[in-house]
Amino acid sequence: MIKQYFVTADPDTGEWLTAPRFVGYADEKEWDKKADTLQTHYDCFERWIDADACVSETCAIETRWEN
Repeated sequence: MIKQYFVTADPDTGEWLTAPRFVGYADEKEWDKKADTLQTHYDCFERWIDADACVSETCAIETRWEN
C-alpha cells in the first residue's frame, strides 16, 4: 500500500493549483492499472520525508484538470 494524494491542476500547463492533499491509501499494482480520462490523470510522485537525509517515498497522485 502507498499513500494516495489528490491535486487540481491546470490542463494546459500541468501546474498544480492546489497542494497535494492526503486522501488515503492505494494498492500500488491496482493504481498502476488505472486508465487516465479527459478529466483525471493517475500517476505517482516522490514525496520527501527527510530532504537532508535524501529519504523519500513513492505516493499515488490523482490529478484533476481544472480551468
